[in-house]
Amino acid sequence: MIRTAALLAGFFLASSAHADAVHDVIKAEQDFDAYTAVHGFTHGFHYWSADDGVSIGPKGPRPIHKILSDAIAKDPSESDAPSKLRWWPLRAAASASGDLGWDLGGWKTGDDPDGGWYFTVWAKQADGSWRWMVDTGAGKAPLTQVPPASAVTTDAVTTGKSQTAQADIEAADTALDTALLSASPAAYAKALAADAIMGGSDGAPATAADTRSAAIAKRPAGAWARDFVKVSAAGDLGYTYGHAGDRGTYLRVWRNDGKAGWRIVADIFQPASK
Repeated sequence: MIRTAALLAGFFLASSAHADAVHDVIKAEQDFDAYTAVHGFTHGFHYWSADDGVSIGPKGPRPIHKILSDAIAKDPSESDAPSKLRWWPLRAAASASGDLGWDLGGWKTGDDPDGGWYFTVWAKQADGSWRWMVDTGAGKAPLTQVPPASAVTTDAVTTGKSQTAQADIEAADTALDTALLSASPAAYAKALAADAIMGGSDGAPATAADTRSAAIAKRPAGAWARDFVKVSAAGDLGYTYGHAGDRGTYLRVWRNDGKAGWRIVADIFQPASK
């Protein structure tokens, strides 16, 4: 297991709340993995998901917490323990207010030693616990090392009222969707942060300019529409998810980069199942 201290190396932590939140996201992901190893996939994913948690895959956003609740109610034993699925965080981030975060990491199973990668959005709950809001199984490409995020200075990430931030994120999200309707997928380039992650089910996540260009070229043309938005209390981080018609589902994590405006730090696209 990768040590938390090593994961935090290379990150500039703007505040103690921010530092604690990044640590908490990493710890929650590690505890999630450990819990599932003992209690099984169904109970593990149910326990660590928020009540309104969703999974994003080829079938679009699915209310996974409710689906698993129903499965457990039907058969409390849910004898899928111990789970052979193991995973580990490699890169994480959180809001300045310490209530919203995300992480990227790798996974493998006993039957699939090569494994792949995942991306998860986390939120701090009213009781102080962390639960995941969005889970993506993401891609099959093995993932063991990810370049660290670019250094972020204290004046590069600004905060504001969450209501204003939500309107700003919705506007940025809508502007990109509109551009994708009338232009090529190259419209993505202007919306991405310098340290953005782009990924899908067809390979390793793109974390550099050249690989992001290839990922952009694979995004489908046509109509895109937002289904959901959530913003941190500090108004510095938020995420949206939606659909590209019947072509697939997207998840975008937005960050307030100050004078640069709102930029996408993670964009995951899952093509619809054939």
